[in-house]
Amino acid sequence: MVEQTAHIRFVRGPSPFAARKTFLEFREVFSFHKRFVDLPFHTTYDETMEKKRLTIKDIAREAGVGIGTVSRVLNNSPHISESSKKAVLQVVERHNYQISAEAAGLARKTKRRKLVGILLPDISNHYFFEVFESVYKKFKNLDIDLIILNYTDHTSETVKRILETNLCALMLFAIHLDKEDLQLLKNRNIPYLYVDSYQPDEHCIHVDNHTGGVLAANYLLNKGCSKPCYIHGPTQAQTDKDRYAGFAATIETALSVSPLQYHAIITEKSGYEIAMQIIDAGECDGVFCFCDEIAIGVLKAIRRTGSSLSVIGYDGIRVSEAWNLSTISQDPELVGERAVQSVLPLIDKITDEGPKQIQLVPVLIDRNS
Repeated sequence: MVEQTAHIRFVRGPSPFAARKTFLEFREVFSFHKRFVDLPFHTTYDETMEKKRLTIKDIAREAGVGIGTVSRVLNNSPHISESSKKAVLQVVERHNYQISAEAAGLARKTKRRKLVGILLPDISNHYFFEVFESVYKKFKNLDIDLIILNYTDHTSETVKRILETNLCALMLFAIHLDKEDLQLLKNRNIPYLYVDSYQPDEHCIHVDNHTGGVLAANYLLNKGCSKPCYIHGPTQAQTDKDRYAGFAATIETALSVSPLQYHAIITEKSGYEIAMQIIDAGECDGVFCFCDEIAIGVLKAIRRTGSSLSVIGYDGIRVSEAWNLSTISQDPELVGERAVQSVLPLIDKITDEGPKQIQLVPVLIDRNS
């Protein structure tokens, strides 16, 4: 027996509802007869018979963007590229799309809050805390949550904890992860931003520490210092090396001598103890410190002993003003603000550009210390 197939197709008529009724009646009849005849039954119904409701998925497909991008445009999110916004709005206007208020309200209620991780070596560090404080205030206004992940020594557990936290972005404060760890973040689509650390092939925001060292050297030279010294931090981080390089090069050019070097941990107590050694030795008349916390300890020793040493710190933390400490300011609040501005496009995944690198220039705050 040769198989025969019955096809019935209805086209749009003057009354879609009448056509729909007719279609259903015919399907009932043929379904009944199909039980008695060996005749496969196939029917199609023209979608143009009823007006199809445009969905966000339809808009995304026509505009060539993701569904999330369409949602952000319809909800007036500021973190969206102009080209994507224009493409979506053109489709919306072309179809006279009207968003359902009920659906929009439901989406806002069920929307999962964004969570950004901050990997910090030491939250007790005044500079890091003030940068974090600035970041927190900005994200709070954007309804973005923060989680602090402490980092001391690198272990496999560090990245494991990051991956388990379901982050939408990660900010690395003065920390450098190895290639394997970074690849794990990329595999999980977790964008990251280096803060206070220059990384040539990554998104980062950093301060020109070499220039900061030059500013500190000129400050001491202008105070009449002829035997300046430098107090390093404990880890010989790249920021420390860059500050010393700018400082030493300027001193050597001006005085034809290399500055003496000391080492301290980042506490006022350690700065005080090193300063007492410098004062007792009597070999220096000016001190440039890796950070303000060390410099405040030096200032305490100067005031206790009545020494004529000049001192300048680095960072520009708030407490430096209370101590009338001269400092090379990185403006922690500004660093935090710019870090947030840099990470938001990474969270929303609206940038296809290469690594974005922002360099800030430090400034001298002269308090005659």
